Amino acid sequence: MTIKWRPELLVDDGRIDDEHKRLIEIINCFGAKRSHSKSRLTLIILSDYSRNHFLEEENVMLEIGSPGYHEHLVEHNWLIYTLLSIICTFNSSSPTCDVGMLRARASSLLKHWLVNRIINWDVPIAEFIGNYRRSCPDIPTIHNTQVACKTLHSNK
Repeated sequence: MTIKWRPELLVDDGRIDDEHKRLIEIINCFGAKRSHSKSRLTLIILSDYSRNHFLEEENVMLEIGSPGYHEHLVEHNWLIYTLLSIICTFNSSSPTCDVGMLRARASSLLKHWLVNRIINWDVPIAEFIGNYRRSCPDIPTIHNTQVACKTLHSNK
């Protein structure tokens, strides 16, 4: 089963959504039938991309004073730990092990986690983000909203 982007996953119609779409692509790529080494490499790419995405999201949440920051951080740390555990399992398994079963279990976990995380964690903060952006209408994207707002408000 592949994850498909759908409107209920929309958070900011910008950078964060683009990053979520990329995470979906990587997880779908991991779920495809691939060799042991390609599956492992895809997991490493997913881990690196997730870390960067999480830092971006966390910075945005801090910049705009979004509620639930600490809970979000715990959730991010849990996924990174889970990804590292899956990578360790791939590293310790032989190329002749049942990669399909290992990949299916990991893929199911990742897909379930990502979709639920976006719907249950990110979408609820979308309203907060939207309200914040409406208070600073000249900001085209969510990135660096705090700096832009400070600049706008200091010029009044």
